[in-house]
Amino acid sequence: MNAPGKPHIAPVTPETLAVLDQRLGHPAIPDMHQQRFAVQRAGEGLYLAAWRGGEPVGYVLLHFKHPHHHASYAHYPDAAYVEALDVPAEHRRQGIAIALMEEAERLARSHGADLVGLSVGTGNAPARALYQKLGYRPSDIPDYYVSWTYLDPQTGEPMEEGEMCGFWVKGLVS
Repeated sequence: MNAPGKPHIAPVTPETLAVLDQRLGHPAIPDMHQQRFAVQRAGEGLYLAAWRGGEPVGYVLLHFKHPHHHASYAHYPDAAYVEALDVPAEHRRQGIAIALMEEAERLARSHGADLVGLSVGTGNAPARALYQKLGYRPSDIPDYYVSWTYLDPQTGEPMEEGEMCGFWVKGLVS
């Protein structure tokens, strides 16, 4: 278990991007961190990483405005949008996800958002419990399918995976 205490949360930089790739990369999605960092590079959001003792222990992507390609966009086009929250299993239950989400919410507010939304798997009870604890509530949008592409570890062929998700929202008060 890592040292207790609040992690340091900071936007990813080109230098820390390389560390994320090395330490928290995913072989089936080789450009995962670069894709997320591209949102920040375009000025459309921030890719945040949590650090302890110089090591990355989690990350989350904040979009300042809801991305057009998401199924929930038509209902909440002006909401900030959070995605890709991840804390490796060995670092969970230490407040890292909460710290990442609180910083994402603070930054969303500072960029003019009064509402933030996210997709959460209908079968992902731990994530749903976390978001509920943070004040997120299911929206009126019917559940929808979210998919992503990855490379099969045996063949290297592109594969698609996905899950049913609900769209949850939280009002941001000043």
